[in-house]
Amino acid sequence: MITSGFVILMANFLSLDGLGMLTSTSLLIIYVAVNTSHLHLLKETGAKRWVILASLLSSLIFFGVLVYYEFVNSKLTLELLLITLLCCFCIEWAYRKLVGRSIKDRAE
Repeated sequence: MITSGFVILMANFLSLDGLGMLTSTSLLIIYVAVNTSHLHLLKETGAKRWVILASLLSSLIFFGVLVYYEFVNSKLTLELLLITLLCCFCIEWAYRKLVGRSIKDRAE
């Protein structure tokens, strides 16, 4: 429901181009997080380090290009992305405090 609320809010403030860019940026952030996590789990997954590093590097490069493009063409989209990220982290923090959930280290 929170995500739907953000989508409705963004749809009211942005053009279709802005929504597309916001979605692309969000997906790139997810790819960076997944690739970073995969690097930490290399021993468990047996993946080749260079493939994960290449994927992480390309995601970071495309993220940088997209942020630069948005900075030049639509600062509103970039501001909404930052507000959305901030809200996501605040909601996650509040949820963890409310239910007492914490992140546990993996047992090795």
